Amino acid sequence: MTSRVGPQAAGTDGSDFKQREKVAPQYQMRQSYLVCALVCLSVTISKLDLVPSDTAAEPYKWEYPYLISCFPLVTSSLSLSKHNISYLVISMISSGLFSIALLFYGLYCQGKAYHFIFGWAEVTVMYLVIVVAVQGDACQIYYSNKLLDTWFDFTQEKKKK
Repeated sequence: MTSRVGPQAAGTDGSDFKQREKVAPQYQMRQSYLVCALVCLSVTISKLDLVPSDTAAEPYKWEYPYLISCFPLVTSSLSLSKHNISYLVISMISSGLFSIALLFYGLYCQGKAYHFIFGWAEVTVMYLVIVVAVQGDACQIYYSNKLLDTWFDFTQEKKKK
């Protein structure tokens, strides 16, 4: 913390804060990109028969439309560069429709399974993965809403001036 009074570092005019405001590139990748990449990989491997079917399970029917959930990720990324409110609204709506709704549908369609992954029933593992994905998408919508409120207030202040 700094104060307005007191000594100031030599050789600075106070404008050297830009480098501290940047997020390191290794922390910029989001959990949602990883989930979409895994679903894309699963569908690609099964459709191209790259791995025998006894090694890798066939994708579930709800995983195919879940690939559309890459669209909200792209629109939210596009909105960040120029504070574009319309892209952020599209991202929030499509994230609810294409991500969370399809994950709940997958949770509903997940039936009894007799397959085991690392000693756990496949259904249990899928439920855990879906719960984590829903939490990630819900956090995305929540923070997008907070960001939208902030951007909207900022644009209203600009219009008043």
